[in-house]
Amino acid sequence: MGGGIEAGESPEEAALREVAEETGLVLRSGRLGPVVWTRRALFTVDGVRIDQDEEFRVVVLDAAETAAVRVDTREATHGHRWWSAEALATTAETVRPRGIADRLPALLAAGARGDWPVVEHLGDVDEDVDARRA
Repeated sequence: MGGGIEAGESPEEAALREVAEETGLVLRSGRLGPVVWTRRALFTVDGVRIDQDEEFRVVVLDAAETAAVRVDTREATHGHRWWSAEALATTAETVRPRGIADRLPALLAAGARGDWPVVEHLGDVDEDVDARRA
């Protein structure tokens, strides 16, 4: 899930708002994990070229919270699902950011130890070009 930062919002406030808007879950600010990845992404939406800086954070949900998620947004047109690290690694579907499946096991292991890694920049990507290559 994701979206833009509105005027006057911090990145954390925007992330909490987006989680609520896109899943129905209202999380306290302390529930967001650290920023673990960043990247710059270029892409086109409805004919408009977007150039954005992205932050990826970890949020750990319990079973009740997972069951309470209600995705009802334009992005969910094709449905949504929870992915295991193994399923991400073997899917033929496009998953963004690219390479997440390779990085996820180490990230989750570090998080389980309470030892979140230093932020990793995943690079700059033009998703329109990337999509044409797929």
